[in-house]
Amino acid sequence: MTMEQLAQALEWDAGANGRLDWHIAEEAPSSVTIEGSEGNEFLDLLGIESLGFRSVYTVGMSGLISHQLHEVSWGAVSLADAMAPLVAWATENEAGELDEIYRGGQMSYSGPMAVRWVQLARRWKSAAAS
Repeated sequence: MTMEQLAQALEWDAGANGRLDWHIAEEAPSSVTIEGSEGNEFLDLLGIESLGFRSVYTVGMSGLISHQLHEVSWGAVSLADAMAPLVAWATENEAGELDEIYRGGQMSYSGPMAVRWVQLARRWKSAAAS
């Protein structure tokens, strides 16, 4: 992951009110394994529980991280399937907004887009509750 990709991911997490819980699962002389869960308000509104993750950091002789492996466990959850009812509702009720934030059926993982997705999902949930 490049620094630019990392910055964009952190922006998305902030915009979607992200949360992170982690612990050191394993320590070795040249690596550290971290396990935990992450979630955010957008996933909550879609009905997706926190996602599990595992990160392994390999440390070189200089003491700096020389390699990172990051795995996210979605389990049986499909983001596309979870988003389908929201997208269907938005197509009928918020088409202009959906066109802007879901161009060509692709998510943009920036902070401002996360805020807009959360707002759209809140409106969808509110309409469903009415």
